[in-house]
Amino acid sequence: MKILLVFDFDNTIIDDNSDTWIVQCAPNKKLPIELRDSYRKGFWTEFMGRVFKYLGDKGVREHEMKRAVTSLPFTPGMVELFNFIRKNKDKFDCIIISDSNSVFIDWVLEAASFHDIFDKVFTNPAAFNSNGHLT
Repeated sequence: MKILLVFDFDNTIIDDNSDTWIVQCAPNKKLPIELRDSYRKGFWTEFMGRVFKYLGDKGVREHEMKRAVTSLPFTPGMVELFNFIRKNKDKFDCIIISDSNSVFIDWVLEAASFHDIFDKVFTNPAAFNSNGHLT
């Protein structure tokens, strides 16, 4: 019988929050006050939808967002843990349960070549639409 390992993404696998990190792509690396003030407790995903729309409207493209997200540092010890899991994958099933989004998680795992250790990712589905906006 394998051991199930469950990971969160933000502030667990990566040593920051991918949603707040992406603000580095905004003009002057900050969101307008009215957008920041539009957040309502319990509606983070909807708020991030407005952030992604704003970034797209300001001309921020996929490659810029990918560069920012893949520069996120891993939490100390996580790379070593993942390498251990890879060497012992016959003993572990690994999943991610996260309130981040599928695009950010895929980018980070792909950039670090860690896709193979995860059996499933449960997160908010995301994709770039025909306007180049992350939705």
